Amino acid sequence: MSYKWIPNRAINAKIQSGVDAGLTAIGIAVETEAVNNLNEKVYAYDPVSYKLTGKLKQTLNYRVGKNKVTIGSPMKYAPYVEYPGKTRKFKGKPFLRPAYDKVKLIAKLILANEIRKKL
Repeated sequence: MSYKWIPNRAINAKIQSGVDAGLTAIGIAVETEAVNNLNEKVYAYDPVSYKLTGKLKQTLNYRVGKNKVTIGSPMKYAPYVEYPGKTRKFKGKPFLRPAYDKVKLIAKLILANEIRKKL
């Protein structure tokens, strides 16, 4: 006796919908944590002087793609803030990596919960 697996498109669509919802929830969580990290004084590089602008915090966003979520900012100086030591003038203050590290502890639970809701 043999069995043939027949994929169920309706179930697959529900699972994919749950994955998308879970990635959106993870994106929101990481973005929120990163904004909280930026609430502590982070100075933007200005050619004349360092000044607090808030633009990095305002432009931080996430985008859900096929089975992935991308979080970042289009600001040119964002890598200099995230990765200390890229410039002599600014020491940097990581904001995304600590946010990711904090959320990744519960990311699997968030994803599983969202998939379970859709089924």
